[in-house]
Amino acid sequence: GKRPKLQQVDERDEDRDDETFAIRADACYVMARACELFAMDMTKRSELVLEDNKRARGERAGHAKSQLKVQDVLCAIDNTDYCDFLLDLVHAGDD
Repeated sequence: GKRPKLQQVDERDEDRDDETFAIRADACYVMARACELFAMDMTKRSELVLEDNKRARGERAGHAKSQLKVQDVLCAIDNTDYCDFLLDLVHAGDD
């Protein structure tokens, strides 16, 4: 589809005292698309973890369909540099 031009994403409402921002419609589109791309990338990385685990167990990679498990996703997050902001969540139960 046609993508909106990226302009100013948010504007400060000068009439407010607090730190409230108005969100423009094109900003919603950009955020939704960014979330979609992030989810697709994390799914692919998680699938790679799953395939690596299958190879380590001696199974043929890609032979039988397996379901992703939470542990696969957590491992993908742990191994992805740009996901450092999620590490506290990943390791929350490790105490």
